[in-house]
Amino acid sequence: MFTKKHFINNFSAAFLLFVAALFVFKYAIRYGNVFALSTVFFFVGGVFLLFFLNKKIESQSSNFSKRQLFPVLVFLFLIAAAMAFIPQSTRVGRFPALIEWLSNFQQGIFPYGTKANPSGFPFLFFLASPFYLIGDAGYLEVFGLFLLLILILKSVKTKKEYWVKILFLLLLPTTFYELA
Repeated sequence: MFTKKHFINNFSAAFLLFVAALFVFKYAIRYGNVFALSTVFFFVGGVFLLFFLNKKIESQSSNFSKRQLFPVLVFLFLIAAAMAFIPQSTRVGRFPALIEWLSNFQQGIFPYGTKANPSGFPFLFFLASPFYLIGDAGYLEVFGLFLLLILILKSVKTKKEYWVKILFLLLLPTTFYELA
């Protein structure tokens, strides 16, 4: 999957990093004034990581051990912990809109009459409702990420492909934007 011979894969990876760097540039201002520096650092670090992956990870058959799944479980734990500790003031507007919609729906108030901009995906509210009822609708994203990780595990053929997909998932700030 991820070799120098495959221009499309390399171009796709570079383009994905570029889009992620733009994302960092746009949203890093919430956390401080060094957003341009953090964008450059993110992009350069991502490119170096791709070169490292291309050189160091050997293509082998995909026999996964518990040790190889440990980073995935740690990542899921960190996301769940981050949801509990990231200040609400830095969170995006989609999550509060989801909570407001579900709260209004549960109280019998017309849910689309809110000040927040609800999602254009109406079924999302019903997908999130079991998590809302247990106390935190944000776990919908963790559950979705877990399903994505299972799909990755089922679709890979080599260890190299596994690590490239997992690292891209962990590296992209869009993952954290949706989860935080």
